[in-house]
Amino acid sequence: MKCHITQFGRIVPSGIERLCYSPDNKYLACTREDGIVEIYLSKTKSLLHQLPIFPSKHSCCAACWSDTTLFVGGTTKQVFGINPETGMIKTSINVSSNVTCLAYSESLFIGTDKEFIEFYSPSQDDPDSLWLMGRLNHSKGKTTCINIKGELVFAGTSEGVIFGWIKKQKKFELIFAVYATDRLREVKYNKSRDEIAQPLDEIRRLEEEKIPENERKTKSTAIMAIEIMDQRTVAVGLVYGKIQIWDIVTMTIIAEFREHQADVLCLKSATLNGEAVLFGSGVDHKIVLLKEVNGKWTCCGRVRQHSHTVKSLDISNEGILVSGGVDTIILFRSINDMNQLTYRIFPIGVDSPKAKVCSIADMVVVHEVDNNFNFYQLAIPSTECEKGKYEIDREYSCYFTMKLSKKHQITTFDLNSQCSILVVGTKDLIRIFGINKKTAPWSIIKEDINVNGVVKKVYVNNNCLITIMTDGTIITSEINFDGKELTIKEEKRGIFSPMYSVYNEEMNIIGLTELKNGQCQLVLIDLNTMESKSIKLIGEFIPKKVTKKDKMIYVTGIKGEFICYNYDNYTVDPRTTGIKKITSQNEIGSERIYFDPLCEDNFVVLSRETITYENIHSKIHKGQFTWSKLNNLPRTLETISQFPSKISKKYGIIVGGGFNLKGDLIVVTQQWLSILQSLPEPFRFYNKMNKLVKVN
Repeated sequence: MKCHITQFGRIVPSGIERLCYSPDNKYLACTREDGIVEIYLSKTKSLLHQLPIFPSKHSCCAACWSDTTLFVGGTTKQVFGINPETGMIKTSINVSSNVTCLAYSESLFIGTDKEFIEFYSPSQDDPDSLWLMGRLNHSKGKTTCINIKGELVFAGTSEGVIFGWIKKQKKFELIFAVYATDRLREVKYNKSRDEIAQPLDEIRRLEEEKIPENERKTKSTAIMAIEIMDQRTVAVGLVYGKIQIWDIVTMTIIAEFREHQADVLCLKSATLNGEAVLFGSGVDHKIVLLKEVNGKWTCCGRVRQHSHTVKSLDISNEGILVSGGVDTIILFRSINDMNQLTYRIFPIGVDSPKAKVCSIADMVVVHEVDNNFNFYQLAIPSTECEKGKYEIDREYSCYFTMKLSKKHQITTFDLNSQCSILVVGTKDLIRIFGINKKTAPWSIIKEDINVNGVVKKVYVNNNCLITIMTDGTIITSEINFDGKELTIKEEKRGIFSPMYSVYNEEMNIIGLTELKNGQCQLVLIDLNTMESKSIKLIGEFIPKKVTKKDKMIYVTGIKGEFICYNYDNYTVDPRTTGIKKITSQNEIGSERIYFDPLCEDNFVVLSRETITYENIHSKIHKGQFTWSKLNNLPRTLETISQFPSKISKKYGIIVGGGFNLKGDLIVVTQQWLSILQSLPEPFRFYNKMNKLVKVN
């Protein structure tokens, strides 16, 4: 399965194959089943490059780092070396078979479907050129995994044999070769090294007398993961869920665990409080923690934070454990507390809003399953009843559905109801729609416009100016649309684009960029001249999103921190109370901010599972809003508050929303569109749960 349509209505890469940090911990590389290579900045968790290195029918299943290069390989019989700063391929190697695993330590070791390991070394004249220096032959099936530590090179094979070599000068000497299922090697199972006294040959002789002859044959069990923990210890992960820890010197098992119900696919070791620890993951989407205490190994923890197979783990220099797999999501947590997530990264397009609220036309556009765009129009307004009560009869009904081809992986879209333009961005092109009076509404008025790179964001203003932001370019196209056809009048290009940005009608892009030292800055780009100016951010937090209202800029951190800047002079608003947290720990990275049109300085935060209503200048939290039943919430500063409420699972997670001009808050979940209505004075929210419109 190379890609699939999620519940959210997006076609996204369906699986993470490998995650690995660069040696300097600056970058995090992610390879996916559909041949995509992603490079993230470790500090900000922002996507730096998304590179379609391999054809769509091929998988990118292996990755490793040298000091300055990311090496990736897969089912194309090629290995590519990528410059992480530019995202450009700087070297490539043709190999004899499909690549199964990679490792680097002075030389690049390549495991393939063949019964040997090839290793390449950089040329003295050109460090980017790699030359074949030799092969490590094992003749026991294909090489499934490789790990290197110091002078040791260990590998696992599909026939269940563990091989180990040690480098001596320019040659490699075989020092370890055993079957993982050899019963005679299990006699020291779960004993500390201090308890191992007898020589191996004597133990084998005694044990052979106890084991019936018909049971002495070794069955082949593939090695799926291998990790060198120190110069004397190596851990292996097998099919059928076993994790074994071996003593390299005596070639015996000192510990064995079966915490997984299916194949163990990845192992990563670290040191925690002076003790050796081992993390393992596999097909049953479980991550386990094994720890050596007083010379004996024991299982100390298990978490199930993924929904499907966890294919890859890695640990940063700061002790951050990152994991990913078939569910496409990258999860971060500290090795000190693996139960507490610190951040999530969703595939491109998944964490973007799936709904656009057009306040002027009372319209909601929702991107749904099968790449459909549904257009909802507000129906009858509310009517006044006796005793000052208001009978709510507002309802959104779907009046038009537009279908796009499933082959397009939609990353972003924007709609301007005033000029009747809908722009849809995909991985490498944009498509423009508009109301054509001679044909059906919202038909294509401009076929695919190719751009160089993944379309990250598009904006359409009231003057029909389309702004397209890709990996490293800003494109502005001034268009002429008379309701019949579209022509591009003028096009300008800028040389870079911010990580996160917001657009305003003053022809400016306000965004966040990262400096080489890792510090972030706020950037203002004039789209008329493509010139920019910037300031460094204050505070000890890592920014994630930027929002603008009137003359104020609001920056949100990756852990929910919030700070306000004055747009005229880029100073912190003196009325703010400084940085404050607006989201809970399990919602980080998914929040979207919308400002209340009826109450100045009030805003709502829509996360994946909660709704929060706050005032930017106050920390007073009184009252509570409940999603499932009516609860009055006056819009006054005395009672402006957080009303965090978990959305019931039957409604699905929140995918988008916003305010219309009447002050109604529109909330779109995976299955429902709901109106949180604003009544006349004293401005109370009313949750119209009995008038939900199902959208898929």
